[in-house]
Amino acid sequence: MDGLRSAPVELSADVLPLVTADWLSHVEPYANFDWEAVYLWPKQLTADDVEEYVMRLVSSGVLLPAEDSAP
Repeated sequence: MDGLRSAPVELSADVLPLVTADWLSHVEPYANFDWEAVYLWPKQLTADDVEEYVMRLVSSGVLLPAEDSAP
């Protein structure tokens, strides 16, 4: 989860549910004992993926810019 590690910690509470939902939708084990399918996808998460999650939250109004932020 290198991409998620590079995001500000303040975003984790909002971004983590999106990441988890995508993670679970991508897990396709070929057998009951295929644990690699569970932990492989999060390792492939990039900073661009996390930015996409943040942009989805901004466009849906979940995240709003701080009032004192510079233009």
